[in-house]
Amino acid sequence: MRFGVLGRVQVWTAEGELVAVPETKVRALLADLLAHQGRAVRANRLIDDLWGDDLPANPTGALQVKVSRLRHALEQEPGGGELVVSRPQGYSLDIDPGSTDAGRFTELIVRAEDAADPRTRVALLDEALTLWRGPAFADFADSGFVRPTADRLEEQRLSALELQAEVRLELGEHALLAGDLIDLVERHPLRERLRAVQVRALYRAGRQSDALASYGDLRKRLAEDLGLDPGPELVALHQAILAQDPALMAGAATNVSGGYPVGRLPAEVSGFIGRRAEVAQVKRLLSNARIVTLTGTGGVGKTRLALRVAAEVREDYPAGAWLVELAAVENPELLVHKVSETLDVQDRSSRPPMEVLFDFLHGKHLLLLLDNCEHLIDECALLIKSLLRFLPDLTVLATSRQALRIEGEQILAVPPLALGESGDGVAGDSEAVRLFAERASATSPGYAVTDASRPVLERICRRLDGIPLAIELAAARIRVLSAEQLLERLDDRFRLLSKGARLAPPRQQTLRSTIDWSYGLCTEQERLLWARASVFVDGMDLTAAEAVCSGDGVEPAEVIDLVAGLVDKSILIREERAQEARYRLLETLRAYGRDRLRESGADTGFRSRHRDWYRELVHEGERQWLGPGQVELFARLREEQGNIRAVLDQCVTEPGGAQVGLTMAADLCSYWIAAGSLREGRRWLELTLALDDAPTIARARALSVSARLAGLQNDFAAVEPMLHEGQPLAERLGEGQSRAMFTHVSGLRALSRQDLPGAVVLFEQARRRYLELDDPIYAALSQMYLAAAHAHLDHQEEAASLFADAVSTCEARGEVWLRSYALCMSAISAWRAGDVASAYELAREAMRLKRPFNDRMGLAMCVDVMAWIAAHERDDERAAVLLGAVGALWRSLGGTLSGYLTGYHRQCEEITRARLGGTQYDVALRRGAGLHMDALVELALGREVA
Repeated sequence: MRFGVLGRVQVWTAEGELVAVPETKVRALLADLLAHQGRAVRANRLIDDLWGDDLPANPTGALQVKVSRLRHALEQEPGGGELVVSRPQGYSLDIDPGSTDAGRFTELIVRAEDAADPRTRVALLDEALTLWRGPAFADFADSGFVRPTADRLEEQRLSALELQAEVRLELGEHALLAGDLIDLVERHPLRERLRAVQVRALYRAGRQSDALASYGDLRKRLAEDLGLDPGPELVALHQAILAQDPALMAGAATNVSGGYPVGRLPAEVSGFIGRRAEVAQVKRLLSNARIVTLTGTGGVGKTRLALRVAAEVREDYPAGAWLVELAAVENPELLVHKVSETLDVQDRSSRPPMEVLFDFLHGKHLLLLLDNCEHLIDECALLIKSLLRFLPDLTVLATSRQALRIEGEQILAVPPLALGESGDGVAGDSEAVRLFAERASATSPGYAVTDASRPVLERICRRLDGIPLAIELAAARIRVLSAEQLLERLDDRFRLLSKGARLAPPRQQTLRSTIDWSYGLCTEQERLLWARASVFVDGMDLTAAEAVCSGDGVEPAEVIDLVAGLVDKSILIREERAQEARYRLLETLRAYGRDRLRESGADTGFRSRHRDWYRELVHEGERQWLGPGQVELFARLREEQGNIRAVLDQCVTEPGGAQVGLTMAADLCSYWIAAGSLREGRRWLELTLALDDAPTIARARALSVSARLAGLQNDFAAVEPMLHEGQPLAERLGEGQSRAMFTHVSGLRALSRQDLPGAVVLFEQARRRYLELDDPIYAALSQMYLAAAHAHLDHQEEAASLFADAVSTCEARGEVWLRSYALCMSAISAWRAGDVASAYELAREAMRLKRPFNDRMGLAMCVDVMAWIAAHERDDERAAVLLGAVGALWRSLGGTLSGYLTGYHRQCEEITRARLGGTQYDVALRRGAGLHMDALVELALGREVA
């Protein structure tokens, strides 16, 4: 049971349900006991606190009644009544300090004060301050018995705010603080610690006169109100500002922006109707705020409005405007990963994902459009708050059915389309009718609004409340119904659902009515397909629809016509892809379909078919990965990430799914690596391995894959227990693939420890084992590392021969990704041997092969090599720019070069700095750090080596 005093006095069960504590006197008794937590309160004191001079006839008996009622209220949680204890000294509430929000608040503050990392401190302080729901003991603020405790808690809150401001200043948030502290300082003008932070923030933000004015205001108030002078710390700060002491700027953040136009917004595939006023309003809000949220009911057009605004303002953001679609993210733990994935952040480290995301976004002036936040509202709010706090150049535009409720948020409730007159303020059809006409003409070419149909269409749109989704669904029916028939059918459907959920907003009821009506106009088979297609989390192609959605009334050959029918009715959205079309349900329609599927009792069966389809897709993908068609296969798997994640999540959250999850996560090994998703792969493997410890082949494979991913992150502490369990298991089961991979991982470990002779033995052993399994590509993988070990032992001829053979093996079988790495490592070997021209050509070819995979780690390795080559040729300016660029790239990946290569990177830095001089070197380094990825690749490839 949990108790709250940071706001109104409240009680919750362990499951988070609010416990009703009736009657004011009973709640006052609870407040009194909470205010004196840990101490018994004498009966006479409680009587005085509760009744004062207005005593009941039998005060002791009345108090016992209130105590009994409090115990009864707390019994909503088993044993809760026993928390109110009668002692010789009086009554007490026998609870741990951590079971109150005040105790939790104090604990978090102590942890924040002890934390060394400023980001950790801010996160803890944020968590602590969000516990406050209002003034402490808010419903008993005028009662003297809680006043001392409430005052103490308020002082703790203000001290926490001051500490938070100091840490934010340490993190370089002076520009934000200069504005954020205005209200707080006005409410507490005599707090010197708070004023010192504000003065420093103003000065660092370039507002010296305002900083001096703030100090002068404090000095005047102290003199007039208290007859005191500012303390010595503030006096010294004032003198430092007058002297413009450079030490005042210590820790002030600086930003580097490459100014390269980037971003990811989908093109509009249908006309954007009206919304001129809303577009202008959102743009005004974005010009003054860093977080703008578009709220409104499902289907009202939040996403379309946000996309239009983002497209119009993207030129204002040098790092671009990026759409992050969250509808398919069902697991809150994947939120940060989804944002990072959209931004092309490839994290190969074992650092916290948020740290890597912060490093990637630092210094980038960027607009982030987070779409469909409502099902992850708390997680989105925390993420956005943290991002905005640490990244002063970031702006967020969000869409959600409810506000995020975070500091600085500007909210626009998106209204329905204008009815009865043009939304542009000119004569003509209303926005709603124009939308109807545009969508109707798309399905029925030649359709146009006439004087006769206009009044009917206005009535239809009005009955649909001007909600775009409802209007579009209606317009899709104009192929088979007249406007008058549409209006008649709306009458029937609206009456059917007029008694919906009493507390639901009317527009939600109307949207539900529209969806029910659209469902009613579908054929029985179309309804079946709609419901079954709802198991796809992130769209489907036709082949998947035929495999998963057919059966029990729908033949596979009929699926294509049913899909076409649902596309015509705007139920399924058709999306163009490079190879084939995909189809998806709008999220509202998908949720509706899931409800229908559950009602039919077929939910479990079709979710199992969905799981089996993607299990087979992943298995076939792993089988075909190391061969021709690899680029297309990578694109296919990347397209299906939402569905694959949903299946993996199903495997780890529902009984009986562990073995399927183990197999799928292991089969995705090559994809995890090529996509730069080492962390995600390890996460799924850890979850599935924890569910089932049976000594199976699936477990042996999963352990070997998890060990390989950890090894690629240089996390060999995690590798050890996997080798300890997995190697004997693979040997006992005779599972050759796992045995070979464990040997390969052992070679990686030896290489990281600079045990080159040991690495040679292990990689040679792994290579032979793969060849015995008739797996020449994986043999080439081990051979590539074997060659690297020989190269570092100065066995140059043997290394060159092994590298060339690995490249030939891959090339002969149409393999691309591994070949690119073999070429890059061949380039390193050639550079070490002094063959700079060959090294350049090899690295250049490796970069060309890597680009379809967007392989940031591989590209970083190649650019590093290009920097070494430039330094070797004494092209020091170019070398320094490349070093700056690749340094930023490694930081965005959360890691560095593999341990055995870091020495070459450091040597290049030292030589280049010595020849250029510190100042020129630093300027070139900063220029490189600001380059966009495309510009970086062009620079790396833009010069031939003699």
